[in-house]
Amino acid sequence: MPPLEQVLIERIAGIRARDSWAPILVVAPTGRILTSLRRLILGRGRTIWAVHLLHHRALAERIVESAGARPLRVLRGRQQKDLVAGLLSGIRDRNPLERSASESGGALSALLASLRDLREALVPPGALDGEAGPLPLARVYRAWSSELERLEGAGLGDAVSLARQAGRLAAGAPIIERAAAVLHFGAYDLTGANRDRDVVHNHATAIGAFQIFSDQCFVERSR
Repeated sequence: MPPLEQVLIERIAGIRARDSWAPILVVAPTGRILTSLRRLILGRGRTIWAVHLLHHRALAERIVESAGARPLRVLRGRQQKDLVAGLLSGIRDRNPLERSASESGGALSALLASLRDLREALVPPGALDGEAGPLPLARVYRAWSSELERLEGAGLGDAVSLARQAGRLAAGAPIIERAAAVLHFGAYDLTGANRDRDVVHNHATAIGAFQIFSDQCFVERSR
């Protein structure tokens, strides 16, 4: 077993030895990592009760539901792409980037990926307005952010909308208050909106332990 995974398994076993029933939430950025961890845990030959393996979005949904609210519905990729295309069609005097994205499906997909990255990094739209003038995608990013905020009122949004909803409801959410620990395996994707939500978990709620496992980062905070 790889050293990092071994440390995680030992940590889970130690928590369970002290508390037989409180949920242990293990969060990872990809399904591949979650599948690997599930196999390692099951391969020990002994049952470990109440270990929940969750992706970031699943954790956010669980928090919102635990708080008695309905999670925002995240727009599918095709829906987000159509939304950006609609925003571009409403822009007059398009710059070269906007024209390219309007005329090419590949360029539109690349633009959407950039918009998602900016949102997930919690970059405010105004940050793209530099002293020498706005960056090429500043106008569409501002329109994209405003449209998503409008859609949140109708129960829709993107992954960042859902993460922010979970962050607002994390304090006092039963799934967090009852958890023996929240363990994040892998540091990538623990940035921007995801990190903001997890920091809320750590500081605003009664988590037994918050621990990050990665080759570059090993952090633990307990009561």
